Amino acid sequence: MRKYMFGSVLGLSAFAASLVVTVPANATLWRNYASENYLLSVQNNTTTHGQAIVIQVANGLATQNWTLSFNPGTGYYTFFSQLTPPPTSFPLVIGVAGGVGHVNNGTGLIDWESNGSLDQSWSVVPQFNDASGHPCYVFVNAASPSGTARVAGVSGGVIQQNRPVIIWDYFGDPIGHPDQFWCAY
Repeated sequence: MRKYMFGSVLGLSAFAASLVVTVPANATLWRNYASENYLLSVQNNTTTHGQAIVIQVANGLATQNWTLSFNPGTGYYTFFSQLTPPPTSFPLVIGVAGGVGHVNNGTGLIDWESNGSLDQSWSVVPQFNDASGHPCYVFVNAASPSGTARVAGVSGGVIQQNRPVIIWDYFGDPIGHPDQFWCAY
C-alpha cells in the first residue's frame, strides 16, 4: 500500500480538507461494488491500442490486473495494464476515448499508450470498506470539467459481462449508484 496526501477534489465536498489515504501500490484487481464478481478489464485480452475497458467475471488473465503509479508532480495516479505491450510501445494505461476534449458523460474508457495526458490521470478517492473489509474508491478523472467530478462507472449501471466502463458525473451514493465504486483486491 502507498500513502499520499489528498487535497480537495472538485465536486467532492467530503474531501475538502487534506488527509492521508492509502491505495494499493502493486498489481490490483478492481472489483465493481455493484457486483464484486465483475472486475475492471481490458476487452479482448489484447495489447492493441484502443481496446474498451469493460467489466468481466474474474478470469485470472493479465487484462484484469492493474498497477497504480503516482506522479507527485501532478498529484494524480495512472492505471497501468499488466498486459505486456510490444517492445516498441509504451505501457498501456486507462484513458478516456478521444482524449482530454472528450471527458463527457457516457464516453467510454480505453487502453492507450501512456502519454501523460490528463484524460489518463486519476484521483483515487477512498470511500468505504466493502463487507469483506476491502477498501473501495471512486476514480475521478483529472480532465473533469471545472466544478464537476467525472468518475469511472459501468454504462447504465448494468452489471453484465463485457459491459463498457464509461466516464460520468459522480453521484456520491453507493446505494443508488454502486457501479461507480471499485474495491481493491
